[in-house]
Amino acid sequence: MQSGIIFEYGAPIALLIGMAYGYGVMRRLLPGTDLAPQILGVLFGLVAVLQMNLPLEPVDGLIIDLRSVPVALAGAFLGLRGMLIALFIACATRISIGGVGWMAGVVGLMLAGGAGMLWDHLTRGGAQRPLRMMFGLAAMMSSHNLAVFFLPASMALWFLTNAAPFLLALNFLVVPVVALLMEKQRMLMMTEGRQRRSLARAGHRLFDSPELLAQRMAQADGSVDFPGGAEVWALRMRRSSTIATFWGPEAEGHVLGTLHSRLAEVLPTAGMVGLVRDDLILICVPRQSDQDRDDLCQAIRTQVGGTPIKVPGMAAVPVRFGVRHHIFDCVPTLPVAMERLDKGRGRIWRRKAHLMTGIEGLHAMPERVEPGTGRLFHIADRLLESEPARQGANGSDTV
Repeated sequence: MQSGIIFEYGAPIALLIGMAYGYGVMRRLLPGTDLAPQILGVLFGLVAVLQMNLPLEPVDGLIIDLRSVPVALAGAFLGLRGMLIALFIACATRISIGGVGWMAGVVGLMLAGGAGMLWDHLTRGGAQRPLRMMFGLAAMMSSHNLAVFFLPASMALWFLTNAAPFLLALNFLVVPVVALLMEKQRMLMMTEGRQRRSLARAGHRLFDSPELLAQRMAQADGSVDFPGGAEVWALRMRRSSTIATFWGPEAEGHVLGTLHSRLAEVLPTAGMVGLVRDDLILICVPRQSDQDRDDLCQAIRTQVGGTPIKVPGMAAVPVRFGVRHHIFDCVPTLPVAMERLDKGRGRIWRRKAHLMTGIEGLHAMPERVEPGTGRLFHIADRLLESEPARQGANGSDTV
């Protein structure tokens, strides 16, 4: 008997605590993206459905459940989209159950979700919300009891005198604890986000801008560092618009900084590296021997793009490249280098698109207009191309 009571009350509460930790895990795996709240909305909605199947019977003949808690927490921590998804799943399930109280059940869920969103609007800030605010959330989401007025008068009176006090007590016992766990997860994500933004700013500064790279290439022509000509390598980071949402924009700078460090370890002396587009790294190095060229290609394949990059507080980001290069008898200007790379076999860049810089006539890969810095991480199809080296009479290779 005692074990049955422990399971009856422990299972719904344990499910909510597991949901709180799942919230932290999912948001750190998919930080800064629109996908995480939507996935979590499904999770919270399913938890609400499970709560309907884990009813509590505090006294004989009185059956209640905690279905409104996940919906209220979705409103408090997932935003509008996440809350609407959770609300839709919970309401659809309640309607399918039917009964005379289905309308009151649906309205109660809507009141709980709206109360959670209102609480978030009133309390959200940079500092951690204290425990007393979690009790405020419990009080606001208890407004779901007002749906009793959609019941027949006799049932409404019975609910107010018997079920409502128990639901109110459970809300004040369970909601503050679960909400506080989720708030701690939110603060941890904010800290990790600040770290990523700091690394992002540093990562962008490491690469030469297109203007600076063009200037350095012009100055290098005829210098002692490039006695036998030059090679220009283009590293295109493959991307997929579908899987791009798995990585948020904050990770870009950290990935760029790591890529720059890896490239610095493998490039020969006097090599120049610039970021001419969000998905295009250009490298200019002195002309290499065949063996050194093969070694450089292998190093780019394994040391630069072969290992996923760890980003604070999120899943590691796999970064791989489509690689192309061209050999020149002298150091070319940046527009000439890009034009030669664009004219190669298969027109690897597919179509021309002017860079967003003031360098007139410079062409690069096609640009897709996307918000923020998230354009870098369309990663699903970033496959490191490995074709046999093809070297023509003019020294043009495709790797």
